[in-house]
Amino acid sequence: MQTIKERGLNFLTISELSEKFKVSRNTIYKWNQEKKIPYFKMGKRVHYLLEDVERFIMLNQVLKRDNTEMEIQNLINNKYNKF
Repeated sequence: MQTIKERGLNFLTISELSEKFKVSRNTIYKWNQEKKIPYFKMGKRVHYLLEDVERFIMLNQVLKRDNTEMEIQNLINNKYNKF
């Protein structure tokens, strides 16, 4: 069985996520509570897959008025074409 690192999966803790994306830990806890951001638990610790967090950010960005729905879909497809 492959380990997490062998699969190339990047996991973040709440502290790492807070630091990387410049949001408070309270904001992340709120997102968890509202089930806005995907996470999982290992024991009592909460972890986030970096790819899931990036997808969450892409899907929740505010776009300029001239961007169309097709452009949004292209952004998502280009970033996550492996899914």
